[in-house]
Amino acid sequence: MARDLIEELHSIAVPPFSGDKQVWSESAQEVIAQAQGASLIPQEKLDSAIRTTKQDPVLLLPEERIEFVSNLGKAVHADAVLNGIILGREDRHELILQLVSSNDSRVLWFQAADFSFKGNQISKSDQKELLSTMLSPLLPLLGKREKPVIPVQPKQEMKHKAESVLKPEALRKSDPQPKSDKKTKPSRRSDKGIKLQQEPEDVSPM
Repeated sequence: MARDLIEELHSIAVPPFSGDKQVWSESAQEVIAQAQGASLIPQEKLDSAIRTTKQDPVLLLPEERIEFVSNLGKAVHADAVLNGIILGREDRHELILQLVSSNDSRVLWFQAADFSFKGNQISKSDQKELLSTMLSPLLPLLGKREKPVIPVQPKQEMKHKAESVLKPEALRKSDPQPKSDKKTKPSRRSDKGIKLQQEPEDVSPM
């Protein structure tokens, strides 16, 4: 469980579960709605976003769901999406729940449980009981704290800082070389004079 990130989630979307033939997502929405710190994305808004994808969430394979629900969460401006998967195993079934970040498709929390029921239909009360048990560690953490605010610098201030950094280098490139740095060619006369002074004089013997 990514506890710190879960505490910053304030809006949750619950699309239809994969392999769902008994409308588990509606029961899940009722359970999620009980969380005090997070709001539930309205069903009408969610249905509209699903129609634009031209895909049926119930028919998607489990490995196709993560990217799908993450993009769906972005479309409805949800912080995260509850991804539900139901796997049938003869007389027993498995329910997998994943809380997927809309921002980066990261699975922040997951839980799995086996269940069975008599007949061809599971009652809604049994659905809610199982979902409440599975989601009980998650619900109190939702929306527990606000997201940290990252200050954004105004464009004018950023431009001014960039110019102040680049200006000295530009000046160095444009400045002419000081005259004192230029090498001067020594005079031949001075060289000759020094040479004559250094040679000893030829004195004739007396």
